[in-house]
Amino acid sequence: FTFENEPKIVCYYLPDFEIINNDNSVEYHEVKGWMCNRSILKLSLMAKWFPEVKLILIRAKWFKDNKYN
Repeated sequence: FTFENEPKIVCYYLPDFEIINNDNSVEYHEVKGWMCNRSILKLSLMAKWFPEVKLILIRAKWFKDNKYN
């Protein structure tokens, strides 16, 4: 995903995984153990420029809740 009209500090975003569901819908998964300012900016730009894209954020809490260490 490219953010052409944004400052050059962040000009693109590449999610960790692209998932194609059985109904051919597409969603993207992003795995984050912690969030830095750059990651927060990229995710906010995704919401701004690509609101139709389903992006699922998997954070450290998910791993703890599901007993992954």
